[in-house]
Amino acid sequence: MNMPSFFDNSRIAYWQTIERSRMLSTFESSRKRHKLSPVDRHRIKPQRPDQLRAVNSHSRINWGRIVCGELARFFCDGGDGTDHNQEILFVTLCDRACVKSADGLTEVELSEIKERLRYGLRGLNYFAVVEPALYVNWQLGHHRRAAKQCISWHIHALVWGITKKKMQKRLRALKKRGWYQKLERGSKPTSVKPIGLGRLPRAVAYMIKSPAFAYRVSAVDCIVNGIEVIDEHGEVQRRFKQSKWPLRHGERLTLYFAMRYLYLDDLTLAGGQGRPMLANAKRLARPRRPPSLGLPNRYRRPPGGRG
Repeated sequence: MNMPSFFDNSRIAYWQTIERSRMLSTFESSRKRHKLSPVDRHRIKPQRPDQLRAVNSHSRINWGRIVCGELARFFCDGGDGTDHNQEILFVTLCDRACVKSADGLTEVELSEIKERLRYGLRGLNYFAVVEPALYVNWQLGHHRRAAKQCISWHIHALVWGITKKKMQKRLRALKKRGWYQKLERGSKPTSVKPIGLGRLPRAVAYMIKSPAFAYRVSAVDCIVNGIEVIDEHGEVQRRFKQSKWPLRHGERLTLYFAMRYLYLDDLTLAGGQGRPMLANAKRLARPRRPPSLGLPNRYRRPPGGRG
């Protein structure tokens, strides 16, 4: 009997099988399905392993298997992930400047988001993934848009070679200089958590699997020790609370439209000792092939450059 591998313990294949079923249901049931073209329906079907489309569950399984293999060799001596050989931090970085409309990204916007988010990881060893978080009731006031939905593009990163205390100090200093600005409604822009033994495969799955939740921000009364906090004008102070729930059909389709022109290897970042791992993962995922005439460039956008 074969023992479970790092990839098996991540359960990426399990989660993506569920996601594929939900996506198929969305394509058939969503009230916005009239916006889908035959090309859209083709994008979520099983394709060549090297396609690496961000909206394709088979691509995520293939990319996840390769990334898990690279991380397992580096951190677990090829083991199953029940142990790792050094302290690893799970770092989440958000920034108000990376909150965009739900229309999709141009190549320039994606490049700017990646540069903005990974600034705090410069000089460190890391392996990171850019991910969208859909907010369904957050008006983009600072963008002066009327839309009530927006997407906070952020990164989840495995970081090693630095302690949690030093990482937090580094991020505090950057926030004072204007980096990682708090999101409009008060959500924390950074998070640093050590990964416990046996939790590394699941942490990798969290980074690689498709988005599964939508987020809502609501205002509630600020209460301390059962007493309402009153300001100098006699009014009860308010604070913002973030909640999440599984994506509904329309919300899943909104994320699909925002990501349909994106590729998993383009959404993955690395630095220091993580660079060779990412480079090797890309070589394994996209083996060199003779050029085929007549095939469109994988980055080609519709007129206007929007997804």
